[in-house]
Amino acid sequence: VRLLRRDGPRLHVRGLDSQLRGVMPRDFEARVDLTGARGGAQQAWVLRTDQVSAPPGLEVTQVDPGSVMAVLELAGRANLPVRPFVDGTPAPGFVVSQTVADPAMVTVIGPARRIASTTVATTDRVSIEGARGLVTQTVSVGVVDPLLRLSESTTAKVVVTIEPAGERFFAAVRVSVRN
Repeated sequence: VRLLRRDGPRLHVRGLDSQLRGVMPRDFEARVDLTGARGGAQQAWVLRTDQVSAPPGLEVTQVDPGSVMAVLELAGRANLPVRPFVDGTPAPGFVVSQTVADPAMVTVIGPARRIASTTVATTDRVSIEGARGLVTQTVSVGVVDPLLRLSESTTAKVVVTIEPAGERFFAAVRVSVRN
């Protein structure tokens, strides 16, 4: 469900002053019955005071506005490759020859339309600054889109192979001229 307004409804609450001073918005929850709802279309649902749960001793007397606009989105799932985020440069005279993540794929879940536009999961930063050999780190894996998440919390072992850069000189290379 994607709400079309960032701010939720305002609640008028009755109770003891001592209870009201300590209560927070997260202490309330509105429940809406989505029976018969259709995916993809903007819809309005009525919010009544009896649909809002409140801490014991407090009573919700009014919900303003009395409805909420939302779009129901189809849930999706996709297996995406893990792309390690490698930062820095190896020591002079060395180059990165290979970067591998294990696992190489993760399962991402969320709104289907957002999954369709996401191509990779990424790791936390792996620094290779000044490295002269193998760099191995275990780091968290995630996705950039805040509406998507991994099906299970995952870390990846990232192995960056760094090798000496080679040089080779060739003498008497043939040159051909055109036009």
